[in-house]
Amino acid sequence: MIPSAAAALASWDLTRFDQILPGGSSSCAGARLKKRHYQSLALALGPGLLIAVAGRIIVIHIQFVEMVLLVLLVTFTLDRVRRLLTN
Repeated sequence: MIPSAAAALASWDLTRFDQILPGGSSSCAGARLKKRHYQSLALALGPGLLIAVAGRIIVIHIQFVEMVLLVLLVTFTLDRVRRLLTN
């Protein structure tokens, strides 16, 4: 159910994105914009799906402070990946 919901949201997002683009989206700027949108969608969808599925399978008991540190580490890592993809 989780992958189906993610695929539905991704297809809805891509449909809305195509409607927002002007008619000349086949230009170089439009192609770059589409590529960036696909990258950001994949960056949001991929790790989110992996975490959701892994959370359903793996049960790990950790302390609150450790959880906060892990969230900060993941946030920092995703920020670095986003910066790498946008440059």
